[in-house]
Amino acid sequence: MVREVFISYANEDVKIAEDACKYLEQKNITCWIAPRDITPGREYGEAIIDAIENSKALLLIFSEYSNESPHVLREVERAVSKKVPVIAYRISNTTPCKSMEYFLLSNQWLNATDKDNHYEELYSSIIEILGKEEKDEKEEERADDNIVPVKDNKKKSYPLLGTILIFASCLLIFLSVLFIYNNKNKGQVAIGGTDQDIETPIASGGHDNTDTEYIEPTRDSETDREHDNREQKQEDEQNNNKSESGKEDPDSEEQSGKSDTQKEEPSEAQNQRPSVIDKVSVGDYIEFGAYEPQGYSSENADRDIIWLVIDINKEKNQLLLLSHKILDMKPYDVAESGVFDKDSEGNSYDRTIKDTYLFEQMIEFRGNSDWEKSNIRTWLNSDAARVTYKDREPIEKGTDEYENSYELEAGFLHGFTDKEKAMLCEREIITTLNGLEAQKEDKKAFSTDSDSIADTYDFSIYGTKTTKDKVFLLSLEEVQKYLYNNNLIIFAEPTQSAMDSDDSSYYFNSKYWPWSLRTPNGASAHEILAISAGISNTGDFRYYYAPACGLGIRPAITISLEQISFEGEGSKENPFIIAE
Repeated sequence: MVREVFISYANEDVKIAEDACKYLEQKNITCWIAPRDITPGREYGEAIIDAIENSKALLLIFSEYSNESPHVLREVERAVSKKVPVIAYRISNTTPCKSMEYFLLSNQWLNATDKDNHYEELYSSIIEILGKEEKDEKEEERADDNIVPVKDNKKKSYPLLGTILIFASCLLIFLSVLFIYNNKNKGQVAIGGTDQDIETPIASGGHDNTDTEYIEPTRDSETDREHDNREQKQEDEQNNNKSESGKEDPDSEEQSGKSDTQKEEPSEAQNQRPSVIDKVSVGDYIEFGAYEPQGYSSENADRDIIWLVIDINKEKNQLLLLSHKILDMKPYDVAESGVFDKDSEGNSYDRTIKDTYLFEQMIEFRGNSDWEKSNIRTWLNSDAARVTYKDREPIEKGTDEYENSYELEAGFLHGFTDKEKAMLCEREIITTLNGLEAQKEDKKAFSTDSDSIADTYDFSIYGTKTTKDKVFLLSLEEVQKYLYNNNLIIFAEPTQSAMDSDDSSYYFNSKYWPWSLRTPNGASAHEILAISAGISNTGDFRYYYAPACGLGIRPAITISLEQISFEGEGSKENPFIIAE
């Protein structure tokens, strides 16, 4: 959709940008502002470029933050190159950097730091630009059509006007009668009732705004926990009173299917071992392992990781855990050329011929969305002080903003104890193919125009590959299965240390943060899905480039409960911890 004004701003200034947008739209000036106006399923960067090129003016919210933002500078550069007028709306007394000053030399500045009526002045300036452009467009149309406007002094008559007015009046009367009749019938239905119940669907968290208060799963309430404990105690007493012919082993599906006469005598070890897994429920919290972003000491308050229990496998005595918060901001992968939007020969990405590029070329420009080959998979599964990567290391220039590199960082598991690492279980991870891998194997690749977790996706029809990992990112299918279907919130907050260590210009003012999935966009070889709920009202997830350096990392692990015991209650305030 074409909008008159594109609003460019740094994320620290989002409130001012939204206020300006609201004011202008109340004055009937259409605005384009991210992330509100990004169509679901579109590439973020491409949507920005198209919006700028289709706008009649760019409004720059200029501050110390936008002055340092590479995103904002690129937007201003694009507007200037496309001859879109730029209005620099100064909200702080900041001297423009050399690059910004270069692009804004001949553009209009408005100072909002010492004026009360700055919005009115802004509106007048935009109206002046839009009016001038409208005049220029009309003159061009006249020149093209060779039209010479001629003044007509003859009195005009409209013989059909009376007939049209009479018809419109009759139509209005008819619609009024119909409206009254329908309302009368609706009142009768409301009084008499209906034999159908109206169901209210439970919406996913992704369609709420960031100010919404969310209710944690009822599993955390003390009343429910006491009720569960009483039920567990009764069940234990019943098991102890069973005949000596044997009792069920809760870890064996085969044995649980036998009749009472076929049950085997439990071993002495089974009688003595506490049933730890029966104390845990989906939605509980567990403290396990430690991680600190680069540059933080072991005294960091966020160091101990709190995990959310999202699945329980009693047969294998294992728990599937997802980090409760986002632990860091890192790119999924980097441009294989070593420089974002450059190929291995140094040629720049040309958007005008983007449809001619092969998958392999796009991986050089914008990284690889294949989970098996990704930098983030290698880093998550390493405990080394210096990680060895299979291909291009995650260096700064390979990311979309030249920030948040991690080629020199220790692996994610470096802060785990030997006992904790021994509890980690290797898991078979099934991931849909990206465009390149699907092309090689002649398989169908997953891609969707939807952005809703609530939609149904048949993942069985798509090509997949299997890896074995101890640490991994969730897939879209797993988010649906373990979070959405269990009514667990899909939003995630970053830890304070994750925010403090982030050098990107991504969503600083959001309570919640987008976090990466391992599911690729099968229509490309360089895009991944990420949960965007919390920073956008337009949907639950969207596509991002693999080198997007501001996306959150929310790992998942599987742990074994063999020969351990828990202390704590499993709540956020008092999570389960492994007893010494």
